[in-house]
Amino acid sequence: MAHGEFIWCDLSTFRPEVTKPFYTKLFDWSYDGLTQPDGSAYDVAATSQGTAAAIFQMPQKFVDIGMPSFWMPYIDVDDIDACCETAKSLGGRVEIGPISWGDSGRIALIRDPLGAGFTVMQDGLPDTSAIAAHKGHAMAFALYVSDAKAVQDFYNALFGWTASALDKDTSFKLTSKTGHHVAELHEMPDEERGKEQFWSIQFATPDLIAAKTKVLTEGGEILFEDTATLLARDPDGAAFFLTEAKSSGSQSKPAPKWRTYVGLAAIYLALFTDQNWIWGVLFLLWTIPALRSGETHFVEPISRRETPGLYWFLIATWIGLSGLLVWYGWGV
Repeated sequence: MAHGEFIWCDLSTFRPEVTKPFYTKLFDWSYDGLTQPDGSAYDVAATSQGTAAAIFQMPQKFVDIGMPSFWMPYIDVDDIDACCETAKSLGGRVEIGPISWGDSGRIALIRDPLGAGFTVMQDGLPDTSAIAAHKGHAMAFALYVSDAKAVQDFYNALFGWTASALDKDTSFKLTSKTGHHVAELHEMPDEERGKEQFWSIQFATPDLIAAKTKVLTEGGEILFEDTATLLARDPDGAAFFLTEAKSSGSQSKPAPKWRTYVGLAAIYLALFTDQNWIWGVLFLLWTIPALRSGETHFVEPISRRETPGLYWFLIATWIGLSGLLVWYGWGV
């Protein structure tokens, strides 16, 4: 561990009984139940590659002030007391702590001058496998604020981070004293970012399309997507990013796309045997994944969340065509 490096993350959630199964399905997490200093549960999640994160019940203090369910990043520091005093002197706020954590660690929850929250930790979590490009592990962090310049000196004073522009002075790469790329800083207007200033966490997944389907079928929501990243929300409302990354710990060959081969074989069978009912079955098989994922495709992607009327019209069309083709194909 090194001062100013990210070492951990956890989820403060209203309903652990709902979010724990969600992330198990998405990331293959298993849990080890630990206890926080106040006696409440702290469920540490792990994959085959090691510990990854934790999930715990939203503290009543946060419930009372209307906090949403949220993911929290942890940053290693050499001297937590000095870090907290520096934060306060530069316009930040120490919301919790420093308090004891585990056998010898100490933590504090700090908000930067714009209100984005993060946790600092001293002498805790010796297992640093949590931050890695493995499925279900945090692999990157980013800060989204209304004014990037307003917080750059703050984080430089606390952690020694330096910022270098990535895109027209609105996006910055944050580099630690040791030269590591620790995070990114993005300046975004309220209409794009929302009312909050916040730290975000990117979790690694080997298959972005499969992860998207899993999020939707398990009760989550997709807020934004591009070719490499998804912004998702779990069933309790906590937002997180998913980024496609092949785990360095696994070089297994991708699973064969047997459904595609079966579908192609069915198309050629229908063409050369004049069995129109096969087309009906194919339409039906096309519809089932669309119902599960909330998206279908006709010339362009159609989302149930964004255009529900058009989505359901297309679904009804596929099911209707399937019924007609099967009906007439069997000569009924």
